[in-house]
Amino acid sequence: MTDLQRNRLQRARQDWPVFRLKHLAKLQGGGTPSKDREAYWTNGDIPWVSPKDMKRRVIADTEDYITEEAVRESATSFVKAGSPLIVARSGILRHSLPVAISGTRVTLNQDMKAFHVGRRLLPEFLVYWIEGQQKDLLLEWRQFGATVESIDVQKMMDGRIALPDLATQKRIAAFLDRETARIDELISKKERLITLLDVKLRNAISIAVTKGINGTVDLKTSGVDWIGEIPAHWTVMKLGYLGRCANGINIGGNAFGSGFPFISYSDVYKNRALPVTVSGLVLSTENDRRAYSVEAGDVFFTRTSETIEEIGFSSVCFETIENAVFAGFLIRFRPRKGQFAPVFSKYAFQHSGLRSYFAKEMNLITRASLSQNLLRNMPVALPPLREQESIGHSLNALECKVQAIAEKTRLTVQKLREYRATLITAAVTGQIDVEAYGKVGTAPATLSRTEEEMQA
Repeated sequence: MTDLQRNRLQRARQDWPVFRLKHLAKLQGGGTPSKDREAYWTNGDIPWVSPKDMKRRVIADTEDYITEEAVRESATSFVKAGSPLIVARSGILRHSLPVAISGTRVTLNQDMKAFHVGRRLLPEFLVYWIEGQQKDLLLEWRQFGATVESIDVQKMMDGRIALPDLATQKRIAAFLDRETARIDELISKKERLITLLDVKLRNAISIAVTKGINGTVDLKTSGVDWIGEIPAHWTVMKLGYLGRCANGINIGGNAFGSGFPFISYSDVYKNRALPVTVSGLVLSTENDRRAYSVEAGDVFFTRTSETIEEIGFSSVCFETIENAVFAGFLIRFRPRKGQFAPVFSKYAFQHSGLRSYFAKEMNLITRASLSQNLLRNMPVALPPLREQESIGHSLNALECKVQAIAEKTRLTVQKLREYRATLITAAVTGQIDVEAYGKVGTAPATLSRTEEEMQA
């Protein structure tokens, strides 16, 4: 017995008998029907589980389905409903050990395993047992030296489990079904709140950069469908009349990792305001740093990606980044002096209608690509400079408020996930008496505090 296994077992109730997993269950693998045989995949109605489906506790639907013919003529086979499923080979095993239970008859791909449990072991208990101790089990079961993160199946089946009697397993599983469902509902509510906050912020930005923040002004038609009406004293101009566009640097991969600051695609894609300090470095020349400079007031747009949805995201530079250059997957727009207040530029190109504008005007062949010409022809609703400042600062304040609420909500979600994991671990190792735990109100009290926070 390894030290890892011994330490894990010492945390379990010492009056629970210990079994090897291979004496409690048998293992079934899977396979992948030939992708060249269209008949295996067309109009299939048999769920085919792969690691990408292992995001729920009960698996009844999958991204891919196969036909009866595929099952007959390949290495995959049927797994009955109610069987524990585990990912045995995937990059996700670097940090987690996905486990679930089949909600219907399914088949598996070659990176999955299914347990067929005997009479001593409740399938639902096994799923919770693995989930609750996944960090320890990953260390115990990991197969070292494999090109892709994998579970050593022999180590797994030789592994030991402290197991209560079947009646206790059922009580523990029922307790965890009830408590985790409540926790999951709270997490879901919190995550919906974060999504709603983001939607409301985006809507507020779209309105402010086309209608302003003074609801009493007269409006006029902008002449652009996706912009709609604008304040009568605003103008609509093509971006190309307001400044100059330039593509970023193209340089060999061996130039990266040292040298001078490098503004990457993700620096722009993830931030409305460009980070003052960036992590990328590149061996750029003095001429490069002049041609692809990054100055205060510059606005950068994502230029190319696999999908249109990732094109045209903007990020404004508030402080000049000395000696920096920017990536070839970006376009730099440098406004003429007095045309844009940077705090307004931060939001001016975040209008939701821009997505439809780019989708309509862009040709998607193998990759979506935003051309300088398309960007120069993009219409922009432009208020006077002083009003730009007011709009930008107003949106900045709103964004800070929304981000503060969202961050607090994310921290609560994190605490709920930690509490959920701790509760499962404690239950499946006998550290808590699940019947007494519920009666004294410990679990409900913990969740009630979270519910009260949500309503505050």
